[in-house]
Amino acid sequence: MEAGKLTKGIFDPTIGPLVQLWRKAKSEETLPSSDEIQKILTLVDYKKVILNPDLKTAFLPTAGMSLDLGGITKGYAVEQAINSLNQAGISSAMVVAGGNISTINTKPDGTPWRVGIKDPQKPDCIIGYLEPINQVVDTSGNYERFFTLEEKRYGQVLNPRTGRPAERFASCTIMTDSPTMADALSTALLILGTEGLTLVNDLPNTQAILIDSDGLQFMSPGLKDLLKK
Repeated sequence: MEAGKLTKGIFDPTIGPLVQLWRKAKSEETLPSSDEIQKILTLVDYKKVILNPDLKTAFLPTAGMSLDLGGITKGYAVEQAINSLNQAGISSAMVVAGGNISTINTKPDGTPWRVGIKDPQKPDCIIGYLEPINQVVDTSGNYERFFTLEEKRYGQVLNPRTGRPAERFASCTIMTDSPTMADALSTALLILGTEGLTLVNDLPNTQAILIDSDGLQFMSPGLKDLLKK
């Protein structure tokens, strides 16, 4: 629930019912009504989840609530892999799971790892690359997984405030220390947009770049010196 608190609910693991609603919309090629969305939103609230650290359980108090951890699953898997490699004494590695890429030190020859950031308008091209050392680069986007209905594109990232897909921004890339948190932040900032850059500025060792549907770039101050063209 740490990510939920950090993003003030924009990253909400109880978004499961909303995800199911839009999956149904995609399969039936019919948009959900405003009433349907509002009804589902009453089931989305991470603050209602009751955690028991001793028993390692999570209790959902309202019938119909469900968790969807898709927004951090890859990041968590990468984090566990990096931890295992560190424990095994591996001194150089890159772990990749979709858009979540984490590194241990540099390449064996001492040169830095390079992670390219795709251009959402030209996915075969990159806008530049980063050189993470013991950090993670994570990208979330709406330009690869989406469906089109009535000549309008609907992306996979859903806004728990509105109950609808995020629209303005095509991709968000985060560079930080934790693969799990990077996954959550890239999803949240895709929804928050430039408002989320203020959040990033308050976090240690964390940078971000947002690219909107017109190709305009918005980045945290520290990233400007790190992004190689």
